[in-house]
Amino acid sequence: MKKIIGICVLSFLQFQHLAAYTQLELDGANTLASQGVISSQENPADYRLKDNITRKEFMKVVANITQDTIEDTCKNSFSDVENDWGCKYIEWALEKWFIASNQTFRPNDNITRAESMKLILKAREIERVADTGDWRMDDMSTAYKVWIIPEIYGNFDIQATRWWIFEVSATDIWAYGSWNRVINPMNLVP
Repeated sequence: MKKIIGICVLSFLQFQHLAAYTQLELDGANTLASQGVISSQENPADYRLKDNITRKEFMKVVANITQDTIEDTCKNSFSDVENDWGCKYIEWALEKWFIASNQTFRPNDNITRAESMKLILKAREIERVADTGDWRMDDMSTAYKVWIIPEIYGNFDIQATRWWIFEVSATDIWAYGSWNRVINPMNLVP
C-alpha cells in the first residue's frame, strides 16, 4: 500500500511539474527566446519562470533587448562584481547611466519590480509622467501609462520573478516592436 501511495504521489508531482506553466506564462519567455534575448529552452521548466531574477540576470535581459553592442570586458567598477559572464552587462549599464556608480552592485540579490521598471524606463528613454517624490511610484505609474505593465503595483519591494520580467519585456516588444524606438509618453496618455 505504501508503494502504491508513493507511486501516486510521484506521478502527481511529475504531472504537476509538466503543467507548472500556462501558455500565457510561456509566451513572454518564448518571445524573448525567438528574439535572441534569452536562450531558448526545449523544456519549459528550464526557463525557471517561477524563480526570482537576480540583478545581474536582469542586466543581461535589458542589454540584449536594447541590442546594443556589449564590450566583453570587466573594469571591476564594483567591488562585489566578479569577472564572470555578468560583469560586461553590469559595466554596460553603468556606462549608460542606467545604474549608479556605487562601491557595490549586489549582483546576486533579487531585483524588485520597482527596480526593474526604473531600468526598463531608462533603457527605453521614457521620461516619467509622474512626480510624487517617490521614484518607485513615479516609475510604476509611468510604466502603466505607457502600457508596459497592466496595473500599478503598490508593493514596491516585491521581488520580480523571471516570468514577470519576461512577460513585461515581451509586452513592451509586442506593443512597440523594438526597444530601439524612443517613446514619448506624453503622446500616449490622453
